[in-house]
Amino acid sequence: FSDGTSPTFGAGSVGNGTLSAFISYERGSFATRTLGRTSIGTRPSSGLTANYIRGSRFKVQAPRPDMVFTRLSAYLDGNGGATGSQWVRMALYQVFQHDGQPTAVPIAMSSDVPTASGAAPGWVHFPIARREEHAPDITADFYIMIHSGDAGGVVRFYGDGAANWFGRAQPFPDSGEFAFTGIVSGDSTLSVYATYTTKDD
Repeated sequence: FSDGTSPTFGAGSVGNGTLSAFISYERGSFATRTLGRTSIGTRPSSGLTANYIRGSRFKVQAPRPDMVFTRLSAYLDGNGGATGSQWVRMALYQVFQHDGQPTAVPIAMSSDVPTASGAAPGWVHFPIARREEHAPDITADFYIMIHSGDAGGVVRFYGDGAANWFGRAQPFPDSGEFAFTGIVSGDSTLSVYATYTTKDD
């Protein structure tokens, strides 16, 4: 271990499967920024309902077509249930006009992350697993959402402050676009944010 990494790969053993490991990289000179709420809310929710999506809406003051979203983050814990775990993912939606109606279109989806019962409160960072191209008429309105699946009642989010909470029932495997019909609003802003890069001017 003290010798560090091997300069070359010599003889070794092989096996089945691929390790859960990855490297993130960015090309060229860029600036990193955040969108959303990076402060921690004072009120934890109850354990999240399964097959439900909820989040808050945020505006970019100066939207740019070269915005590349690299990570989604939420302040969560596992204190909503005494046992088990719950799968969650995050999604970033952008608001576009479709047939004269505002429609939220997914532009970035995270990997699915399990949270075990009893997990301490903290920022959970979700790597982007799928990213869509921005439409040419980029708008400033984004939804940063938490999508909960399978057995519910374990994961909790945090929020407070201005009324900026939106949610609706959504099957966990389904992460497609949705219209604003059936959305329930609430009295807090979730502690969720997106990290993105732009070209360094």
